[in-house]
Amino acid sequence: MKNRSKIYQTLILIITFSFLSFVGAKTTLKVAEVPFTLQTLFVLLSGLLGGPIVGFFSQLLYLIIGWFYPVFSSETKYGIQAFTSPSAGFLFAFPIVGFICGWWNSFTLHFYRLFLVPISAHTFLFVSGITGLVFIGNLTFNHAIKIGFIDLALFGYLKCFLATMIAFLYNNRIKGQF
Repeated sequence: MKNRSKIYQTLILIITFSFLSFVGAKTTLKVAEVPFTLQTLFVLLSGLLGGPIVGFFSQLLYLIIGWFYPVFSSETKYGIQAFTSPSAGFLFAFPIVGFICGWWNSFTLHFYRLFLVPISAHTFLFVSGITGLVFIGNLTFNHAIKIGFIDLALFGYLKCFLATMIAFLYNNRIKGQF
């Protein structure tokens, strides 16, 4: 009975973080060629709060839903259009980023080390996004760096700090780990 309860709890978390990623994707602020959204905040939190399994599968579910419905930050793209767009590199990294945050978070107990977890994961996200911009979007490397990193880095790393604060408070207050 205890295992069944844990399975249900994990499934609820997977669905919840998939939904939160959708809500975050639709919360858009246009500050550069690539929009700033809260989507990656929930990708980071899916792993930091849910662990590696929830982090990976919630984002995989989000991508699967995105194959059939326009859930990503682009209003009209879904399916093959979304997964062959220049920003597809960012999308493909979401499950890995969720897993990385969940896995590395299980090894750290200090705030400054915890902060390195989303920073590292978000840096991987930037590398994957830039790769997609170059190879799928046929952009020059310099232009891909500009719109895939330089224009987004400040907001991206602010989201890392926010995710770290939320995870630290959650671990400290709810789980009593720190």
